[in-house]
Amino acid sequence: MGSLYLAKDPKIGRLVAIKLVRQEFDSPEARQRFAREAQSAGTLRHPNIVTIFDVDEHDGLPFIAMEYIDGETLGEIVKRKALLPIAKRLQWVEDLCNGLAYAHRQGVIHRDIKPANLMVDTEGSLKILDFGLARRDASKFTQSHVIIGTPNYMSPEQIRGQNIDTRSDIFSVGALLYEVLTYKEAFPGAVHQTMHKILHEEPEPIETIVAGIDPGIAKILSRALQKDRDGRYADLTAMRNDLAEVRARLESVSVSVDDAATMPLGRDARFGTTQGSPARGTTPLSTPGSRPGSSQASKRFQTNRQSLQRRRSEQITAALDEARKLFEAGDLEKARDKCDAALMLDPDHPGALQLMDDIGAEADRQQAAQFMAEARAEMQKGQLDRAEALVAQARQMQPESTDVQQLQEAIDTTRREIERTRQVQETMRRARQRFAEGGFEAAIRAAGEVLAIDPENAAAKDLQTRAQEAIEAAATRAERDKAAQSAVASARKLFESGDGPGAIAQLEAFTPKHDLVSAFLATLKGESFDSGDSAAGAAEFPRSGQGGETAHILRQARGPTEDLPARRNMLIAVGAFSVILVTAMAIYRPWESAARAVDPLAANTSPSADTASAPAPVAPPVLTPPPVTAPTVAATDPNGPDLTKAYDAIRNNRVDDAVRLAAVIRKRDPKYAGLAGLQLAIDNQRAFEVKQKEAADAAAAALASAAAAPPAKPVADPETPSLMKEAVATVAPGGGYVAPSEPPSPLLRGQVERPAIEAVLREWEKAVGSMNIATISNVRSFDKRQAQNWQNTYKNYKAIEMNVRLTADPEVNENFEAVVPVQEVMIVTQKNGIKLTMQPRNEKYRMHKVGDKWRLLPP
Repeated sequence: MGSLYLAKDPKIGRLVAIKLVRQEFDSPEARQRFAREAQSAGTLRHPNIVTIFDVDEHDGLPFIAMEYIDGETLGEIVKRKALLPIAKRLQWVEDLCNGLAYAHRQGVIHRDIKPANLMVDTEGSLKILDFGLARRDASKFTQSHVIIGTPNYMSPEQIRGQNIDTRSDIFSVGALLYEVLTYKEAFPGAVHQTMHKILHEEPEPIETIVAGIDPGIAKILSRALQKDRDGRYADLTAMRNDLAEVRARLESVSVSVDDAATMPLGRDARFGTTQGSPARGTTPLSTPGSRPGSSQASKRFQTNRQSLQRRRSEQITAALDEARKLFEAGDLEKARDKCDAALMLDPDHPGALQLMDDIGAEADRQQAAQFMAEARAEMQKGQLDRAEALVAQARQMQPESTDVQQLQEAIDTTRREIERTRQVQETMRRARQRFAEGGFEAAIRAAGEVLAIDPENAAAKDLQTRAQEAIEAAATRAERDKAAQSAVASARKLFESGDGPGAIAQLEAFTPKHDLVSAFLATLKGESFDSGDSAAGAAEFPRSGQGGETAHILRQARGPTEDLPARRNMLIAVGAFSVILVTAMAIYRPWESAARAVDPLAANTSPSADTASAPAPVAPPVLTPPPVTAPTVAATDPNGPDLTKAYDAIRNNRVDDAVRLAAVIRKRDPKYAGLAGLQLAIDNQRAFEVKQKEAADAAAAALASAAAAPPAKPVADPETPSLMKEAVATVAPGGGYVAPSEPPSPLLRGQVERPAIEAVLREWEKAVGSMNIATISNVRSFDKRQAQNWQNTYKNYKAIEMNVRLTADPEVNENFEAVVPVQEVMIVTQKNGIKLTMQPRNEKYRMHKVGDKWRLLPP
């Protein structure tokens, strides 16, 4: 039914036997038998029971990996009728009783004891094989009319199909003992004949087959082979004790069934072979059925033999006594040498064999202890792999040691703690990175993951607290900015209506102080903005974007050119009208037309009307430069010298130098309070230079046009509407020069819209984490195919977390379509609970603003 293979364990290099079900015998019954053998023998650990290492399948066929035993089966020894001492054969049956008694104590009944299922290794020890028919708590199993086992060794109750218990194995051991001693089956014949004999007949008396057999053996066989189970031994321990008593008696008088016990044997004699073979045509004296040796042996020979036996016994006793002393002293090597000396005199001496086993067990214990000590040392160094390998070696020597199991559990616990610490550190690193990037909600979530692993982690708790405070501070800052914008807008209306003092008083009463309010108040008063409170406010609320948030809010509060006060519009109109009037007078020369009308005779002497006179030069309009007032700088201010130089450069029309100095200050202190006023002065000076150049270009163009064009009649309406619409210069309240509003750049629009876009990104993170298509559709547009892809993705995971952060300012065009550079990190939880963090990806989201709401577009 099964095939046996010799294999090698690649991990530790040991040889194992592989028992594999053959393809032609594969069936549910065969698989059940394999499973039963694995369950029965796999939990048994005894020197006389084969060890099961593993149970698995190969190419769909079940197999068992078990201990490899180098030797031969007891069936092979019986078949060969090996010349062996009776004492040795009894020793094997004692080993069988030991192993089966242990199995019975564990609730396992073998039910198939026979010579073919017993193996004798090269050291002469017996091992029990094949627990395929074994049962646990067999008294609970009733199999009426079902015969299980090998007929020649079955108990009567097995043949009848009755309930069986441990005494059924005792009957099988008795039948095997009979066969080992006689080399004949106790109940021979065909199957039906064998069954009849087991139920109704007794085996042939052993005294008729083996002459001179010890009477105690016959008594043991008679009790073990009782038809009624109640008449048998109660357990195999009692049977083993009787066998040991007989064996000791035989060894003490050196009586053996054959003369081989009195002749020197080679090492292989214990395994069923001798150094020599009997001569052809002769019969060994120990062969079952033979008669005792010749009674004609001389008395002298008998005396010499007894003397040799006594001397040998004395030498063995002396060697063993010394070996025991050495063993107790801990000198195992010398104790083993003394045991070897005793075994050379009598290879089957039970005391020497037992002491040798004790020495080997102690050596294994000490070696295992050494491995354990080395494993603990490696564990202290953090070398867990090496420690685990040493523990595995110790387990091979002492598989049931609690110390070994506890150290393995300690290694496993340390591995789990290391992995837990690594997860905490990695998640905290991600949380701090999100916090530094301004992703406070993502930082709170990451810190929450840390607290789920380590609820007492102080760093995670602190980071959550600071992130929550940052969120609240940002909300407070937004409210303050909104209130400041409202106050500035209200003050501007008051100023435009002519209530300048009221506007100033309203701004001065605004609390708490704000950069926007302070800057606009300074503009109304005609002063340069330099507020110490602004620096404090900047320190409390960090600004983002180029030029500072205050400058951006100022541009918003200032509004478009059409909202300038009526007084500034009037000044613009007057300046434009002056340019138009001068240009028209230069072209049409109305005084010449009046002269011709007064003196008509002059027409005959004057040049031809068709001849154009040289145009008079036209001077460009004179524009007043914006006032530049440098703030008062403290002597201890490190930025004071550069700030003063920058304002001097503006007064001397060296705007590029002022820009360079402003960059130096911004690099040194990005939150410096004086930067807002300096940037405003630079912008005003540049706007003034642009308008001055435009005015000069317009005057030059008008002069060139007048020189090239023929005289024309004056038009009825001298005003030019297109020129009237161009603003030459604007003046802020208090006399400050303000450049007209220009179309903002995409980057500037992106800076303005960044808070709203970031809010949409947070909504996108929550929508993806909800794993709900309807929720995602509220944030992003997609078609039916893309929706199906999202649904398929969600089916593969238990949970999904999306973290998105801006990597630069968005760019927004005039149609309010945005390109948003982001980095996204996805964390997925598989169905088995394993959490995976994907590699970060840099993407460019597309967005479109509908009304006042931004929305993600498909990629």
